[in-house]
Amino acid sequence: MDRALYLSALLLFISGVCEGRSDKPPFVICTVGSTLWAGGQSGAGESGQDFEPEDLNAQYCDHFLFLIKGFEFIHETGGTVTHRQRIRNDFIAKGVSLREGPLGMQVMAYINLDHPHVMLPDTDKKIEGLVGHIVQFLKSHSLNGLCISSNDLADGKASRYLKLLKALRLPFSKEGLLLSPSLPPKHLSVYTDGELADIMSLANYILVDSGYEWDASSKHVTGLHAPVSAMNSTVRWYESRGVPRQMMVPMVNLVGVTAKLKNKDQAGLGAAIYGPGFEAPNSFNGDGVIPASEMLRRLKKTEERWAVKRDVASNLPYAANRDGLWVSYEDPSSMRTKAKFIQENGLAGGMLMTVEMDDFRGTAGKGRYPLISAYAEKRRRS
Repeated sequence: MDRALYLSALLLFISGVCEGRSDKPPFVICTVGSTLWAGGQSGAGESGQDFEPEDLNAQYCDHFLFLIKGFEFIHETGGTVTHRQRIRNDFIAKGVSLREGPLGMQVMAYINLDHPHVMLPDTDKKIEGLVGHIVQFLKSHSLNGLCISSNDLADGKASRYLKLLKALRLPFSKEGLLLSPSLPPKHLSVYTDGELADIMSLANYILVDSGYEWDASSKHVTGLHAPVSAMNSTVRWYESRGVPRQMMVPMVNLVGVTAKLKNKDQAGLGAAIYGPGFEAPNSFNGDGVIPASEMLRRLKKTEERWAVKRDVASNLPYAANRDGLWVSYEDPSSMRTKAKFIQENGLAGGMLMTVEMDDFRGTAGKGRYPLISAYAEKRRRS
């Protein structure tokens, strides 16, 4: 497919997403694949509640992604490429079967090129080998496309990432596969306007990593983990670099971020802290980040004595208990706020990371999928 035809197809995709925006809510991407909480080769999740694709209520989602450490593509000696996967083949097959429903869901894979077993190819031969292996892998599992990300674009990696995306264009167009790259905001300044235009011409949409990172001051004081104001700043920064809002898909992390208070009696925003509230194995990488569903369950435990407050500006809840634990987290109300922001600002959709971090069993007393169902509320009514 030549460039003019590809751009025409892209414009048709964008117009389809945006058509009747006031009446048709942005699409919802549901992601899964954390080997800590779902679908690993061992079959046992840390939470004791393994997620399976049949657990997903398909009415919430337009796209279904296998995410995080699910796929590792390995460059062997001589430039050949093999892969290993931490998501079972039958898990993938169950996910693919979801698109047979009435909603016509797209089912895709996700590759993080920062993983040590993946890495950005450093020669044209390795790029060619990786592209061929990716296409073969997607076709063999009947997947609809690929989301791809690289947060580390230093030391020449930016040009290699762009070269890889360009190499994917022709085979993806030929096979009718979707391509959705992630561009972290801190690396947008790495690319020229022309290079960004090239990336947008290659992509069906751009994943906007608004993340759950606190600002630098929150290493020492409490702070909200992902307010809408931060998402707004990120969207404006992308827009200033020429990325159309109609192509932006912010990532919404279904997490809580915990900390230990220096003074249990000072628990408001900006209170002094001295480390993560939950360490390994009770949080991801021991950094205090927990599934939002874990916080919803903890709120039910009266013996933990949580005092919950809500920031008016962001509509994000935060809570502290008498043991000196503090957490900023997502709840159904904050998820509705993010969905409203995405729709009112004309963005393509939202990527929910990850569905198994919602309460998909309904053990917190708020029903199954309290966060995702709140986010997708308007979509279900349409």
